[in-house]
Amino acid sequence: MRDLLIRYLLGELDGPERTQLEAQLDTSPELRRELAYLQACLPAEPKPPAADEPPPDLASRTLERITCGGCDPADEDHLALVAAVDPPASSARWSMADLTAAAGMFLAVSMLFLPAVRQSRDATRRVECANNLRQLGTLLIQYSDDHGGFFPVVGREQNAGIFAVHLVHESYVSPQELQQLLVCRSSDLGERVATGQDTVRLPCRKSLNSACAKQLAEMRRTMSGSYAYRIGYVDGDRYFAIRNERSPHAPLLADSPSYLMANLQSANHGGCGQNVLRQDGSGPYLKASVVLGPTGEDQIFLNHNEDPEAGHGKFDAVLVRSDATPGLVPPNSVP
Repeated sequence: MRDLLIRYLLGELDGPERTQLEAQLDTSPELRRELAYLQACLPAEPKPPAADEPPPDLASRTLERITCGGCDPADEDHLALVAAVDPPASSARWSMADLTAAAGMFLAVSMLFLPAVRQSRDATRRVECANNLRQLGTLLIQYSDDHGGFFPVVGREQNAGIFAVHLVHESYVSPQELQQLLVCRSSDLGERVATGQDTVRLPCRKSLNSACAKQLAEMRRTMSGSYAYRIGYVDGDRYFAIRNERSPHAPLLADSPSYLMANLQSANHGGCGQNVLRQDGSGPYLKASVVLGPTGEDQIFLNHNEDPEAGHGKFDAVLVRSDATPGLVPPNSVP
């Protein structure tokens, strides 16, 4: 009878057997107690999950397995070993071809970018240089207003840079300010000043009078810094100083000429041209050292005889560098 009850609990009885046993259970209390005992002894059967409902932690467990390469996420030793032996595929690995391509791209960008940077720097320095000349021109005009219309005079035996000494001596500007205004950053002197290799020397008149020949030559070399100043002109046997006529044709200051370049072109801006300041305050940048004067074209660094000396006549304007005199150019001077 117990075998029949067990089969009943397991659902193995057919229809007639099941009906007959259930009729006996209704009339026999002992049989019902035996059934209850057997039911308590049998393990409960787990309820299978629904076919359309996956386990709730399936997604998280799957991701963990993928992340750790199929290992147990809790196995930290194994994870460390995997990381050490087989680094992630996302680690940066540059092949020679990658490096070559990157270098070629960098070179191409540099060829486009660096010239633009240099042109911008050169343009900025040309503007700074032109501003220097305008400020110097303002000082010279103030001087002329106080001296009968004449700019600082460069005597026959004096160097052109003496105009800077006049401006400081008569308190039109401080030595420190003038030293800055006299330097074009695109000149060789400007590079040497920036690196501490040179300086603009603005001696007083007493120092000039007491200096020996070597000291005087060194003072004259940088007295007007990076710029050229207009010296006087000769008419017959007489030497004349320059009067301020506020002429739009008469140059007064310019970037200093170089004796190593054709037509004494200035080397201040890479030999490409020079800033020029006229008496009326205008300041063009000229690619050639020639201006249009009242009588035609005029070479601003040479007189009509093509010498860097005093002009021949009122309209022959000549600008010379700091150490030059109206009568000659020092033969052993440094370009």
